[in-house]
Amino acid sequence: TSITRLLTQRIEAEKTDAIRREAQAEAARQRALELAQAAIQRAEESANRLEKTLTDWRRSQPNMDGDLARPDLATMRADVTSASAALENGNSSAAKALADAVQVRAVQAEKAITDHQAAKSALEEWARKLEAIAADELARGAK
Repeated sequence: TSITRLLTQRIEAEKTDAIRREAQAEAARQRALELAQAAIQRAEESANRLEKTLTDWRRSQPNMDGDLARPDLATMRADVTSASAALENGNSSAAKALADAVQVRAVQAEKAITDHQAAKSALEEWARKLEAIAADELARGAK
């Protein structure tokens, strides 16, 4: 009968829609997993790059002290480990958030070191220019 046929069509449409929704949800979960994995990798790379920059900088500036010379790499690495654990426990959004925060902190710390080095170079250049001007003025005054 036509009622049976309509019910069968409706049931089949609901099954098809449920399968489509589940496929979309699985694709979204997979995408979130991939984004979290990539964020964790970027965070690890950023922390490693910061550590290398810091090691090189400390070697060239052994007397440096303060927060700039001591970014909290241990906490950054612990947060990366926590992000990996969150991912393993199926919480990709928490994993990505933790990893993204580590990357931001590592990049900011590395930029601060780089900015400090650039400022030091600029100040040294200005000091040389001022010394040259002073020497020139002294030479003119001696005449």
